[in-house]
Amino acid sequence: MNLPLPIGKDMGRCVTLDEAGHQRNCDLRTEQVTLVFLMMLASDRELMGQWANARVTNILGTLVIVFIALCAAGYGIISFLQTIGLIPA
Repeated sequence: MNLPLPIGKDMGRCVTLDEAGHQRNCDLRTEQVTLVFLMMLASDRELMGQWANARVTNILGTLVIVFIALCAAGYGIISFLQTIGLIPA
């Protein structure tokens, strides 16, 4: 089982350690997908019972996920534009 433990980020490259302590690259999109599934689990009343997220908490969580996705997209676009030399680094 590989546990994504971020140990450093360099120009969109995420480096993690697996259980054996070996470094490997990770996909930054997996963090966003994980947040969405976590929200879905936390909202499931059948699974969570009385501890399930309320409507307000779901709205706030969704806004946070959208903000993180927009920041990641902006970072990717800026990194790409710097790489091709369209904007200075």
